[in-house]
Amino acid sequence: MKEFIESDEWKGIIKEDLALYKAANHSLDLTIERLGRNNFEKNLILYKAALAEGNRRCKDKTVFPCTNDGKLVPPLETDCLWSDAGCGAVCLDEVATDMQLDELFWNPPSKWKDSNHPADVNNERRLWKPYPS
Repeated sequence: MKEFIESDEWKGIIKEDLALYKAANHSLDLTIERLGRNNFEKNLILYKAALAEGNRRCKDKTVFPCTNDGKLVPPLETDCLWSDAGCGAVCLDEVATDMQLDELFWNPPSKWKDSNHPADVNNERRLWKPYPS
């Protein structure tokens, strides 16, 4: 296996994948640089905390389209937004509200002159709200 992975044949097979990987990493590095390393790290910590809290609070509440043993759940009995997408949105919205993430908004640095996100974006809350009962 090691021999094959080091072979020219394998390198030819993954050539485009490797180019895409390198381009994505370069783009991510530039984005982090523009945001500022400290700002990025602070937000990464917040993201990881929100992810952990969402998993802790929502994993047993979320009703997916099939049970753990593979039985289908009728669509109107799940809490997914559509089909199997957006499951647990109500619980995750509660987590975001409790963590005051709804107070955060996209505010790109003014130095991003080439950004598709103007500095005067509408900062209204955009969290998903459940349909009225």
